[in-house]
Amino acid sequence: MSINKNYVTDYIQYRMHLHNSHCPCLPEIPVSDDHRFELIRAVALIFEKKNAQELTNMVTRLCENGRFTFQRYVEVVECYIQNDDDEPNEHLSYGRLIALITFAGLIAVKLCDMKMFSEISLIASYTSKFLHKRIALTWPRDKRSWKNL
Repeated sequence: MSINKNYVTDYIQYRMHLHNSHCPCLPEIPVSDDHRFELIRAVALIFEKKNAQELTNMVTRLCENGRFTFQRYVEVVECYIQNDDDEPNEHLSYGRLIALITFAGLIAVKLCDMKMFSEISLIASYTSKFLHKRIALTWPRDKRSWKNL
């Protein structure tokens, strides 16, 4: 499993644990002493608290009437890399990375409540691959890395 997928899956599992939920479709993460797992958890929770209303509204809209459309999730994720002027952003900042991981965790909790476990696995996989692609494209040029986080 890639490091990106480990971080995303770990946060989704952590977020679901806080909600007293469990998804049988998510892979187990090997035990690690990597401090970034705890750091991502802490920063994502802060981001969630600071942006609770907006994030809750987005989750609610994506799961209206007890239905979830994966394509709509993809569209929302794509919006996270937009600038304010609707131009695609060339960079993936640490803040946007945390925003995406946070959002994936919140959607997963909602999907778990809806008993849509296979969609949770899709969310984890897509978010991980999306982040991997953006990191590979921009972080070397921007001198960012997981080590700097």
